[in-house]
Amino acid sequence: MPAFSNKNENPYNWLLYTNILNFGVYVDEYSPLNILKKRYEIFHIHWPEKFLCNPNFLKAFFRTVQFLIILFISKIKGTKIVWTVHNLKSHENYYPFFEEIFWKIFIPFVEAYISLTEKGDLMVKERFRKIKGKKGVVIPIGHYKNFYPDKINKESAREKLGIPSNFKVILYFGLIRDYKNVLSLINSFRLIEEREILLLIVGKTFNDKIKRDVEIASSEDSRIRTFLRFVPDDEVEIYMKSSDLMVLPQKEVFNSSSIILALSYNIPVLIPENFTGEELKRKLGEKWVKTFHELNPEIIKESLEWAETERGEWEVPDDMKWENIAEKTIKFYKTVMGII
Repeated sequence: MPAFSNKNENPYNWLLYTNILNFGVYVDEYSPLNILKKRYEIFHIHWPEKFLCNPNFLKAFFRTVQFLIILFISKIKGTKIVWTVHNLKSHENYYPFFEEIFWKIFIPFVEAYISLTEKGDLMVKERFRKIKGKKGVVIPIGHYKNFYPDKINKESAREKLGIPSNFKVILYFGLIRDYKNVLSLINSFRLIEEREILLLIVGKTFNDKIKRDVEIASSEDSRIRTFLRFVPDDEVEIYMKSSDLMVLPQKEVFNSSSIILALSYNIPVLIPENFTGEELKRKLGEKWVKTFHELNPEIIKESLEWAETERGEWEVPDDMKWENIAEKTIKFYKTVMGII
């Protein structure tokens, strides 16, 4: 949950389960009907908090309760529930009291869990005390090389966007939500005096209010260009290849596919040092990942200069290759099932 259905939003799941299929494992897309009709060995869950992200409380409540009932039915059938921990809480946190009740009910259903980083694993155990006695493993997010088109060079990409070749370009790419702190990036960028520099804000906004806020803040500086929409796969390379530096302005990073996407296009990234930032810098390469304590014009300018250093190709670590991720995930499934 999900398996293949969110491919256009984030290919992480599609890449994971496509590679798991290659090892001969049967994979079904989650639906309540499938759970009722069939018995599965493993119910692998991603983002269980997603039902709480609906601003309509009644919809959030009933969909969350339905999900918990599905978990109960799965347990009765003998299915082992595995949770990949992408977040420790819902991003919008619309219903704090209800959400705490949800986690207290959800965690006991979980048989085993997968963390995406070593630091993240420690944080999961600290956040959810009842998960400490359960089976756990660290399996990182895989790379995105060769998934999206990568056929054009920087000059061609900039030509399509009308960007002069001598300009420095900073990129924010991904879904724009409050916690992503994009307004902070915009406000810090506007304080930079240099004129031959651009900031591209690219991605769909989570709601209309965020869209209005970004548009208003960006309209006051002609060096900021916004593309506030879903970006089709064949356009991803245009924004990536146009850029010199990707910035994730949020105050803390737990996990992020955007970091891996940028590196897959050989674009260095600036991320917060909080939580897993320092670990990601060590793992992904200090010449590719730079961290900040507080985002400000000085760190942005310094990072742009750092980004201009010649780097060559980013080398994918072995444990971030999808065939290895799939194999390790299947091995963990077998451990959970008591086969090995």
